[in-house]
Amino acid sequence: MSDSGNRIKSEARAWTAGRMLVQARQRLEEAQRLCEYWQHGGDGGYLLRLLAFEILLKALHLVTVGPPKRSHSYVELMGALPLEYRNRIWSSAAVAPGVPHDAALHNKEHLLKTFSKNFVDLRYPYDKYTGDSPEEYHAKGARWIAAGAPTEEADFTYYPSELGGLTQAIQQEVEMWLSDQDA
Repeated sequence: MSDSGNRIKSEARAWTAGRMLVQARQRLEEAQRLCEYWQHGGDGGYLLRLLAFEILLKALHLVTVGPPKRSHSYVELMGALPLEYRNRIWSSAAVAPGVPHDAALHNKEHLLKTFSKNFVDLRYPYDKYTGDSPEEYHAKGARWIAAGAPTEEADFTYYPSELGGLTQAIQQEVEMWLSDQDA
């Protein structure tokens, strides 16, 4: 491909990534407003944060690897990024504001799989309990609480601090790539 063809392709990627960045920022702002209104934001606020995370991850994939496939496999998407980007993302996420020192960032694959699963399953949470009577549904919850509410046995696990740290780290990478294009 000619230099002008590469330049046009790069400009198109930058323009698309810039739009994706704007959309992700909007989802994060909407999640924040929802959380302010409802104190914790519930699943809606979390889903908006997951959507922003996915948009940013796909934007970074677009500019470093090429167009991502239509997938919610964050393990695959993150794994396809160049190693130096992955290393910076995980390092930045570990020290991001609001991420405690004991955050679950050490088990990267588990965390990304959990986010992927949540992105799909939390949109249709009623599917998890299809066929359960109200008594069965409440009994499951009571047994889980009586067992000490072990996270590994929860139907949904959130990791909000880790999601925030990773989202912020990926957003920084996208912003840096875009600012390099402007230079």
